[in-house]
Order: sequence, then C-alpha cells, then structure tokens
Amino acid sequence: MKPPRRDELDIAAQAAEWFTALAEDPVADRAAFAEWLTRSPLHVQEFLNISAVHRMFENLDPEGRLDVGAMLQTAPLDQIARLPSAFIRSSSGEPRRSRQKRWLAGLAAGVAVLVGAWWIQSAVIGGQHYATIVGEQRTLPLADGSLVYLNTGSEVAVKYSTATRDVRLDQGEALFSVESNPKQPFRVHAGDAIIQAVGTQFNVRRDARGTQTSVVEGTVLVTDVNGSQVKITVGESVDLNKDGAIVARSHIDAARVTAWRQRRLVFEEDTLADIAAEFNRYNSALKIRIEGADIGERRFTGTLDADNPQSLLRLLTEADDLSFEKKAGELLIHQWPGH
Repeated sequence: MKPPRRDELDIAAQAAEWFTALAEDPVADRAAFAEWLTRSPLHVQEFLNISAVHRMFENLDPEGRLDVGAMLQTAPLDQIARLPSAFIRSSSGEPRRSRQKRWLAGLAAGVAVLVGAWWIQSAVIGGQHYATIVGEQRTLPLADGSLVYLNTGSEVAVKYSTATRDVRLDQGEALFSVESNPKQPFRVHAGDAIIQAVGTQFNVRRDARGTQTSVVEGTVLVTDVNGSQVKITVGESVDLNKDGAIVARSHIDAARVTAWRQRRLVFEEDTLADIAAEFNRYNSALKIRIEGADIGERRFTGTLDADNPQSLLRLLTEADDLSFEKKAGELLIHQWPGH
C-alpha cells in the first residue's frame, strides 16, 4: 500500500476534528461544516470513513469500556507516527465520554488513511462480540432475522458476509434460531469444528470438556477438526471432545436441552459434582462446593430453579447422610461424620 500523502493526512485530521466537534455539539457551525464538505469529494469520503469506524467501535463496545489509548500504545510505531498529532496528546483533564470520542476520532483518522476504505468494510476482526456474565441471558436479533439466545457466562462473535453467515462460540451455550437462506449458509464455529444449518433451531454448548450440538428443529451438519462429518436431525445430538473431534452421537430430549431458556435445570442421573457446577454457572453470590470426591460422584434426578440454590437442597434432603453449611459466599455440602 502506498504511504499517505500529506494532504490526505491533513484532510483526515480535519475530518476527525469535525467529527469530534459535531459529536459534542450537533448544532454548532453547521454552515461551516457544510462549506468544508463541499470543497472536495475527499472531504466527504474521509468524514464517512471516520463515522464508519466510530460505529464499528460503538458496536464492539456498547458499554464504553474500550481503552483506545491502550490500543494505540500497542500499535506499530510507524502507524502511530502517522496519526494526526492533535489526537496523540494527554487528555486526562477531559470528561471520560469526551476523551473517548476524541480517541475514537483520532484512531478513525489514522485508520482511514493507513488502511483505506476496504478495512472499514471488513475489519470487525472476528465479528461483533457479545457476552453474558454469570446468571445473565441475552437475546440477540441478527441482521437476517435469525436469533441467538445466549446463556449465562457465554461469548459469541458474529460476522456476516455476502457469502456466509458466521458465528463463533468462544465459550458457554447458545440456542440458534436460523432464518433459511441456502445462498448464505449459517455456520457456527466452535474451535475448529463447524456446525452448519439452513432453516433450523439448534443448541450448542461449549466447555472445557468439549462441545455438544443438539437439534431442536430441522437438520444440521457437523464437521469436526479432522474433516469428518455427521448430519443430525430433531432429537439428536453429537459430542466433540476438547480437541474438536467427533466422539459420540446420541438421542436427546429437546425440551431438557433448552430448559435453560426458562431458567430451569433438568438433571437425570447426573453426578452431584456436575449438578453443583451447573448451579455455579448461574449464581455468583453463592457458590456450591462439595467436600469429598465420593459425594461428588453420587447421582440425582430432578428439575431445579437455576436462580435458587435452595431448590438443590430440597432435592438432596432424600440423602439423609449429607449436611450443609453456608459461609463466606459458599454453600458447602459434605457428609455427616460417621457415615
């Protein structure tokens, strides 16, 4: 790529100054801004570039937690040197929102000049990111009408192109309700595995042990890290190990798999260790801890309230040799002495 000309840098800096000024006071100097735009098509292009980059960062960081200053500190020196100097200066005295707009505007100016409009069109690296904290669930409407229901402690990245609709599940669990479009396949990436669907509804859960895909409606094609493929339909699931290889195909109860949407946890002969771990996914104020490996391997069946650890205690009352102790944000489960 050719290095930017001095006049391009100057126009980018001017566009960034206008962007910041209008963001802080939309009615200020509108006539002067209009006059500046009409001087050259390049003025319009640079202002649109900066606006596009700003929207990109707003989508990536809706809560305003992005530290653009830190990003600049880790950027290559030759790129930083080309950023308009008006924006690489101490701004500690400014209000936080004003600093953010100034940093974003400055970064936008540099990006627009250094890598051009093609970067702005495609550089949401990994896509738009969405995450939930412990106990939180979110519904994400996508651009094509598809929906992603994101469970607690989960993270996804969404990136659409003209050819494909790609979602990356980095961790946690999500239920996907997909609008059919054979010309633009919908694919979920879980590590090196790919789950592809056309007009269907399926659940994907990813944790340290591996990934499970369960079909609620329609059909999906799962491709593992080795290129092996399996097609599953309603009431079926496929398990992949932590390396992304297919290890099992089984029948499932779709209602049980999606019970988390109603914040219900359904267990059927599950170990107490797994039950406690599932509760801890939803609760940060009170964590369940099991003392004793033998207790953790005992199995229980029941439907519980994800937000109420007391519902677990009611289930465990059938085991008269267990005792419970609450202290310091933990609920300890252990065996009565002598048992």
